[in-house]
Amino acid sequence: MTNHPLLRQTPRSNPLCEVNSRPGDKHKQDWEERWVETYLIHEAKKDDWKICLAGNKYRFLASQFTFRKHSEWKGTKHVDLLLYDEKKKRLVVLELKADSESFDTARRELTIYIEELNRLFIENEDEKDGALKAFDLEAVEGVIGYVVCPKNESNLSKSPNTDPFGVYEISCRYPIIMNGKLVKPWNKYQELGSALIIEFDLKSEPTNESIK
Repeated sequence: MTNHPLLRQTPRSNPLCEVNSRPGDKHKQDWEERWVETYLIHEAKKDDWKICLAGNKYRFLASQFTFRKHSEWKGTKHVDLLLYDEKKKRLVVLELKADSESFDTARRELTIYIEELNRLFIENEDEKDGALKAFDLEAVEGVIGYVVCPKNESNLSKSPNTDPFGVYEISCRYPIIMNGKLVKPWNKYQELGSALIIEFDLKSEPTNESIK
């Protein structure tokens, strides 16, 4: 994995944490989002680090991809999952949300992430070669983003306003989603193990690549 000075990420061989464990108390606010993240990491490990979502297959690059601090934003910025579409040669950012109503936050975060990835991998000639080599990529011709959130069965008529980003909706036969929110998936996984499977439905595709 990369030692590129502008970024760092969780190595593919060392996932964030086991699916049936919980982060420490300081991460209580995003337990459910971390569960989806680790679920997808485990799925990628089964298929030579490939992730298939609703028929779209991506190469897994990194989890918790971290940008260096920037004067234009507060704190440190982390991309939940960074993937690569090998056919279209573009980076794919997944922004995970435990609540189907979190679209305003997701839009703001994806806008920052895509702008910065576009700069690093496409626009900035001084950074581009190092970024491509860090992930063994031949080229990056675009950057797109998706919000990944639970399906809200009680509010199916409402179309989330995530333009220009796409949406993958999570569903499950077991009761880990209530009113569009993930609820204690860690506990249900501890009970069911690998029998707990979540489905990813493509709600909408991004309307454009990168953010100019």
